[in-house]
Amino acid sequence: MTHSSRTSSRRSPPLTWPLAAVLSATLAASLALAGSGLVKTRDGATFAGEISEANQMVIVKDKRGIETRIPRENVTSIELRQDPELEFNSRYKQLAEGDVEERVKLAQYAFEQRRPDLARRVLLEALAIDPNHPLATRLYDVAKSQIQLDRRATATPPLSPLASTQSPRPAAPPANPPAPAPSPPPAPPAAAAPPQTTARAERPLLTPEQINTIRQFEIREGETGVNFKFDNDVERRFAQARGLTVASLRQRTPLERFKLIRDSKDRDALADVKILRDPASLLEFRTKIQPRLLAGCASSGCHGGDDAGAFFLHNPATNEADTYTNFYVLATSRYPVTNAAGKRQQLRTVDRTTPEQSLLLQFSLPGDVGRFPHPPVPNFKPAFRSADNEGFRLLQSWILNTLSPIEPDYGFRFSINPSAPVPPAASQPTPTPALNTPPVNPPTTPR
Repeated sequence: MTHSSRTSSRRSPPLTWPLAAVLSATLAASLALAGSGLVKTRDGATFAGEISEANQMVIVKDKRGIETRIPRENVTSIELRQDPELEFNSRYKQLAEGDVEERVKLAQYAFEQRRPDLARRVLLEALAIDPNHPLATRLYDVAKSQIQLDRRATATPPLSPLASTQSPRPAAPPANPPAPAPSPPPAPPAAAAPPQTTARAERPLLTPEQINTIRQFEIREGETGVNFKFDNDVERRFAQARGLTVASLRQRTPLERFKLIRDSKDRDALADVKILRDPASLLEFRTKIQPRLLAGCASSGCHGGDDAGAFFLHNPATNEADTYTNFYVLATSRYPVTNAAGKRQQLRTVDRTTPEQSLLLQFSLPGDVGRFPHPPVPNFKPAFRSADNEGFRLLQSWILNTLSPIEPDYGFRFSINPSAPVPPAASQPTPTPALNTPPVNPPTTPR
């Protein structure tokens, strides 16, 4: 599959203006009954929230209760969405008593709608039925972790689009400050803690800054549900550096402001834009892809053990650093294979341009079915009998439909192998190279 054919298979052709106008007019007639959704305007802006209409104005109220009024003639399209909680409750009522698998599927739907609270609710029922169900157990841990992350994210109020991002001035010191108290005698130095020597502790993890960078570059066009935080007066700095007014910059949605900064390739400014939630591709990886991988190929005797080489996956993945490090290893690693002509070539574990060539897919099939059979290793069994397997189609859909179609340049290099040298980060965006050290064991997929 070529890149052009892949792109055409992923995206529907854009609406022409007459068709978009008809759609907008049709929806505008029923806005009084509309719920949540997206409103797009002629100048390319997108507004998300509760939609209503009054006096020839389309009104969008966001999660903070802030209303944006848009003249109806400036609206090009409106995309209405059903309340995910109503859909969840409808599906929940149809669950059969004692059906664990359907409860797990409903939890995955809740994750897709960014409702870990609903996922936790139904997963508690699943674990009450089968306390040892592996996927339900892992997803329940993910739900708890995501709920905690959401609470931390909402603890700091998000910036209003028109609010100043300047930090408050510190209070003036008192005119006659009291004399400092005498310092206590220095305590004797504490004995250094012994270094951790477990195989897991020796494997490095991505830093919070690197995790934020991955989130930034995995956000796709038109993605919703991602929260942004602009630190250190970055909007004002960015606007002044490019001859813009702060007011004109803040007229854009947070997503549009972020994309403007990201596309400028100003890495210093970009470092001050924090992404507070997983993009869709990472959310699906965390809740659907990674649990399958960890239940299979990341066992201690395979890619989760001491001999995993550069293709090592942290198992269990109990936090963000584990999850994002595992994603980075999958997204950037390559492995040498022999093609049909007998020539050696380096293939990506996850190939975004030609998904069917991804080794994550090819190595999961029997040798007489896949184009590139898994190298012979003791006790290896293919994960799927054919490409028609539900798990195979899940992996394929994640690569084809959810990941960004172009491999991004994160601007840093990282090796999971602590003995391998890490090359310096690129100063300009360049194609992501292979990891310096080829994996001792080739990538495999869940059994």
